Amino acid sequence: MSIDNNVIRELIPFNLLYTHVLMICKYLRKPVPQFYYSEIKKHGFQETPINHFWAHVLPLYFTQDRLCGIELENRSLVEEIRNRANINILSIRNGVQGDFSKKVVIISASSWNDITGQLLDYLKVVRAEQEYSGAIYGICAVGSHVSFYSYNFEQEMLESYLDRSNDKRYELQENEQEIDAILAGLANKICEGSLR
Repeated sequence: MSIDNNVIRELIPFNLLYTHVLMICKYLRKPVPQFYYSEIKKHGFQETPINHFWAHVLPLYFTQDRLCGIELENRSLVEEIRNRANINILSIRNGVQGDFSKKVVIISASSWNDITGQLLDYLKVVRAEQEYSGAIYGICAVGSHVSFYSYNFEQEMLESYLDRSNDKRYELQENEQEIDAILAGLANKICEGSLR
């Protein structure tokens, strides 16, 4: 499946497009993500290989050279979230403005049941806890599928990332090129001006 060039242009600013084309990641060409993808497919919707997959894929896009840090959330931020279904949370912080605010949150779970509701609850808490007032993005991962969102803090709701009206689920292998472009575009958005 190929991605529309207009989508690539929207995701990646023109001045970064040439650089990105030369450095296309294609995460499943790397042996460690390949291994965890095969574990996800072998075990179905078990959470452990999903978490390991994302722990190894995210640093390919959100690099320390771009002032990004990736952390496993060891605590639930509010009682409401702690009592919900089992979820695992990874956060991406970026220090471009010197504050290392959380700018992307990925929640993985064993089921799509209310995962977007849990992401929304969590992003509300993140917004309240930090002074950063810019865009915050969310990713929901269940098995080998993933959805991307942006948090509309004025309306306190999630919007499907890129196309607000299309809540698309991407399969990690079938839609690798699209996911690759989305992750690169998100990294470029949150890291703008931070390349060291």
